[in-house]
Amino acid sequence: MIVFILVAGAFTGPHVWRGTAARLTAEGAEVRTVALTGLGRLPAHGGGAVDLETHIADVLAVIDSVTDAAAEPGGEIVLVGHDYGIHPVLGAADRRARSIARIVYLDSG
Repeated sequence: MIVFILVAGAFTGPHVWRGTAARLTAEGAEVRTVALTGLGRLPAHGGGAVDLETHIADVLAVIDSVTDAAAEPGGEIVLVGHDYGIHPVLGAADRRARSIARIVYLDSG
């Protein structure tokens, strides 16, 4: 199964993926959206600095949660980063390179 992990930009959130997620799911894909800490969701650790490393950890947690589904025959993980979201996507992909089939840049620098 193809698993799409969708990461929104800094001034949006997972809600922007509703339509996209519905279409991908209708085509048989699994879709996960990432809520980046401090951007619509409070830090799990109760405070402190939130930075790119925090956001990379947010994406890694989702990758790690779907690794089994993507390991099935024909399965792959596709990371999609919108705007700022491409930065944690690239950081996470670097750390899980063997797990990621593709990276999609969406309206990003």
